Amino acid sequence: MQIIKKLLIGSVLIGGFVVYTQYEKSAEPTWTVNSEQFSVVNTLKDGMKREYIKFDELELIDKYGFLKEVNKTVTLKESYRTLKIEKIWNMNGRMYLLYSVDVKERDKDEYHIPRLSVKNMQFQTKEGKELVLKAGEEMGQPGTRDEGFVYKHRLYRSMMLMPGMFDSSENDWSIVSKAKIVRLQDLTISSKDNGVDSIEDIALTVPSEDPYTKVLKSEPIDQTFTYGDNQKVKIKSIDALLYEQRLSVEIPNDESLIGFASKDNTLHDVPSTYGILGTKENGYYVPVYDMPENMEKKKEKTLTFTSSIHKDPRTFSWRIPRKDIKRFINNKNQPILKNQEILRMNGTVLRYEGNYV
Repeated sequence: MQIIKKLLIGSVLIGGFVVYTQYEKSAEPTWTVNSEQFSVVNTLKDGMKREYIKFDELELIDKYGFLKEVNKTVTLKESYRTLKIEKIWNMNGRMYLLYSVDVKERDKDEYHIPRLSVKNMQFQTKEGKELVLKAGEEMGQPGTRDEGFVYKHRLYRSMMLMPGMFDSSENDWSIVSKAKIVRLQDLTISSKDNGVDSIEDIALTVPSEDPYTKVLKSEPIDQTFTYGDNQKVKIKSIDALLYEQRLSVEIPNDESLIGFASKDNTLHDVPSTYGILGTKENGYYVPVYDMPENMEKKKEKTLTFTSSIHKDPRTFSWRIPRKDIKRFINNKNQPILKNQEILRMNGTVLRYEGNYV
């Protein structure tokens, strides 16, 4: 019985030790960060408002849930700190990165706290294709760059990573746009106290959602209209995306149909044109207008299609004098102005007006 009691007491002590050490790891330090030495915020939301000023689009990206939390931690042994990748947003290789490093009581300013630098980015697709590109670092728009903000004893910094794609092929673009994992390579941290040190690579899983093509809200319409020889088009819904609204449509098997025209604009005699985009596999849609306003504000719009637009299977060509081409190449800032009639048919005149930059 005494042995059992001793074992129980031992278990309680071990359990208490585990709980205590876990508490020690997660507990906030009791000292206060000097707000005269650091830019301290009360909430992470306040810190993100600073980030919105530094990077275009970030506020919208965050508002609609495309800025993803990562919470990947790397131990910085030399400085007895941790570096955490907090949030990322990726668009075709361009990656916004928000990371944090813990602040120590001995730190006098941001320069004593390690700063991350990325030299290369490795892109890996689901099929296993890989591509390594040099990484460019952008710290914010000119005039908005800073040394970050402190929240809960951690200094938050950010950067926009941009892969060097200057001499890349179409296949390279495909790997970058389809990448599921981005590995940050040849990483270094630098600080006033410890200079420059290398750290291990960091692999990040890229969010699969595309901020520019995801439908954020959809309202059904289910209306059908006809054009030409009783050809029918069905407008299924109006869809709201990050920067535009579009009509989701079902169109007949008419390869010549490329869009519709509307005379809804009373300020001009020329009708507005609305092209049909998309594919048979992914569906067709008609962009109707840009939408920079807040999507939560209801906005009505009347749109009347007055005619259909079709492509002509014929092609037209004309000669450009060699001297004009040479002159344009030598001085692209000076356009070559022409007024050459190319085609006159059924009241339609096509003119070549010259070479422009």
